[in-house]
Amino acid sequence: MEREPLSFEEKRQEIVDFFASTESAIMALATSADGRVLARMVLITCEGLGVCLFAWGGPRKCEQIRANPRVALCKDRVQIEGTAEILGSLFDPENASI
Repeated sequence: MEREPLSFEEKRQEIVDFFASTESAIMALATSADGRVLARMVLITCEGLGVCLFAWGGPRKCEQIRANPRVALCKDRVQIEGTAEILGSLFDPENASI
């Protein structure tokens, strides 16, 4: 049986739609630093494939992201890996569009 070629754009849109759904507002975030890996549930918001999560500056997840920005998010059958960046306070004017 011949398989139809996978369309990158179709798969990308499927993932964007999944992230945009209210079902995916809470995902597991995995971070690591100093040989320790931690996963926890976080509240996210998305714009396309860009994902933002909210945390106070002091928690261990922020400390780990500062030490090692490579992270993974997982919900249902969707897992993504990427690089995180601490953007600052949710109330900073430059973060108003998030």
